[in-house]
Formats: sequence, C-alpha cells, structure tokens
Amino acid sequence: MENLNELVARIYDCALDLSRWPGILQAIAARQRIDLVHILAVDRLQETPLFSVSNLGEPLIATSKSPRQSSLSAALVRAAAATRAGAVRFEQLPGLEKEAGCALSDHIGQAALGRFAVSGLLETDRLKVCLFMHASEPHKQFAERVYASLSELQPHLARSLALANRIETLKFKSHTAWDLVARLQTGVIIIDPQQMILHINKEAKRIIAQKDGLARRGKRLVTTQRLGTPGLMELLRSNLAPADGANGREARAMFSIARPSGRRPLVIHAREIPNDPFTMPAGTPVFCLLIRDLEAQRLSKLTAFSHAFKLTPAEERLILALISDGSLKSHARDEDISEETARWHLKNIFSKTDCRSQVGLVNLVHASAIQDDGTAEKQPRTTCRRTVSRKRPLLPYGISRFSENGT
Repeated sequence: MENLNELVARIYDCALDLSRWPGILQAIAARQRIDLVHILAVDRLQETPLFSVSNLGEPLIATSKSPRQSSLSAALVRAAAATRAGAVRFEQLPGLEKEAGCALSDHIGQAALGRFAVSGLLETDRLKVCLFMHASEPHKQFAERVYASLSELQPHLARSLALANRIETLKFKSHTAWDLVARLQTGVIIIDPQQMILHINKEAKRIIAQKDGLARRGKRLVTTQRLGTPGLMELLRSNLAPADGANGREARAMFSIARPSGRRPLVIHAREIPNDPFTMPAGTPVFCLLIRDLEAQRLSKLTAFSHAFKLTPAEERLILALISDGSLKSHARDEDISEETARWHLKNIFSKTDCRSQVGLVNLVHASAIQDDGTAEKQPRTTCRRTVSRKRPLLPYGISRFSENGT
C-alpha cells in the first residue's frame, strides 16, 4: 500500500496537468500488476469523448475508422455514460461485457472477460470522468482499493474543470474585446516606457503609415515633429495628471501633436495603467493611447451622411467645405467653378436633406455621426425646419445671408 499511496500522491499533485497522466498510469500498472489503467471523460449530453489518457502506447479512443477502434470507442463511451459514481463490473452493464471485453483484450493481448472494472470519478451536468481497469485474477479486489484511493481526486478534477471553463471564458472575453478595439475608428496603441509598441489596431496602423505626426521607427513609436520639440514620452510625462489611488483611477492625459503637413493635429488621450507583474516586471506601467484623427473623423461623418441622402461627389465636397468653416466663394474658387454653380449644388442639398439653412445642414451632418461609445455628438439645439429661437441663426464667418435659402 505504500507504493499505492505514493502514486496517489503523485496523481494528487498532477491533477491539473493531463500531459503527465499517461506516465503516472504506466507506473500504477507496472507496480500493481494491472494490465490496463485508463481515464476517459465523456460529454453526457452528446455522449462523445472529450479526452482520454491511458497507460497503453496507443490511445483507446482513436479517430481511426477501423471496426476494432469503432467498437471499442462505442463500448467505452456507452459504459461511461451508463456508469454512476462507484466501482462496477462490466457484467453489471447489460450488452457491454462481450463487446468491451473483446475490444480491450485485442489491446492487451488477453482474453479475460469479466475482469474489467469501471469507476465513476467525477460527474457534473455536462461532464463525466470514468476510470477503466483490467487486472489479473489475484488482483480483482485491487480495482476497488485503487478507486477508493483515487476518490481524493474528485475535488481536484472538479476544480480543474472550473478553472478550464474560467480560462475559456476569459479568453473569449479578451478576444471579443480586442476584436471590437481592432475595428474602432479611433486609433488604439499600447506602449511601454521605452515607447515599444505592444498592441496596435487597424486605425492606428493607418495613422502611423502616413508618417504625419506619428511614425514607427523599428518597434518604437515616435513623433515626426521638428527638432527641438518635445518627444512623445516627454509629452506624456508632462501632461499626465496625478493618479487617484484612493479611487482606483489611473493617471491620464490629453494633448495634441502637430502635423508637418499642416493638417489638423492628432488629438491623443493617454492613460497610464499599472501592469500585471505576471506579464511584465513589477511596477512597470504601460500607456494606452487613444488617437483621434480629426481629418478622418470628418470624412467618416461625411461618408455616412452622403450614403444616407445619396449625395453626388460635388455635393460632398461642398458639405466638407461648409464643415471646415468655409464659404461658397472660397469653395467655388478651390473647385474652379462659379458661385452660381456652388449655390445650385447647395440648393440640391437642401432639397435632398429637407434643410433650410446652412447651420441646420451642418448640425444635421454632425448629428448623423455615431461616436465610438454609441452616443451621438452633442450639437447646438437647432433643427432643420425651425430654430429654437425666433431670431435668425447666426451663420459662420464668410457665409453670406443671401445663400441661406440656396438662392
């Protein structure tokens, strides 16, 4: 019994590591004169095997289409599905003694029916774990003693199953969350204090590929501003607000990075997150950067708006000029068209969108854009048909009053 207690203790320590079970089962079979020791997990709802470990050189549950393997798999799965907690004999399971006995004897090279024992180690709503053994005649009672000793594994098997389910759930949640992050219209980059890029989504890759404000130098994230201007890490350190440890809030910052091309700057929301000591050295934080490309945001709003109201490319360019605080005169000059043509385009836009003023049109474009957090932008309380105030709405600088109705 000392050897048995030692083997049970080894299984007790390795209950969560199935890769080590075949060697342990081989030791049990060699020391205690057992020809076969096999553990099988079965899905109770679908009656299909989940995993199988044995002391044999080849698995008992194989994917082969041979009749021997098929009959053996069916016999073991049916035996496991019918077994309750406790040790029973195959002869107590009607219709399985000859089928399973012959199939197992083909594996171990003996024809000894009635010497097989099956024990239920663990049983849940979905999973059943069973222990199969075949011993020589003097060791018929040894199967029951081994089952009694291995019954200590039940809480560990249950904890292993719960841990596996929790890991799968966390893995699914993390994959789902990062899949949503990867599809955001906001650039998301996670860097370490050495500015090494740890994670990056598709929108951030697009922004970096332009090399206008931010760029990638090897695996490091750098700025493309002129020499003498603060670097990325200097901007982070100088703008980070102190962390509120009492409320569990991380340090955060908001700043902009000028673009050498003269386009609107990149707006960056940064947050310093204390990292997990299991993934990085203890006390090493990471920085999560949310990058807003104002140019891309305007284009994305306009794309959704033009699809909704079936605008022409010329009308899209006119609305883009109005959003950029332009005027009909400047738009006509940039497009090399007459002001009369620009007013005609504006009149068509009013007809399609049912708006009566340029202010209402601009507000409608902003209101039709859905932000990443699922809320619409907050705009001044004006409507297309009627304004909240009785006074005529103020027009942006450079837009004449006569163009309000498109005439």
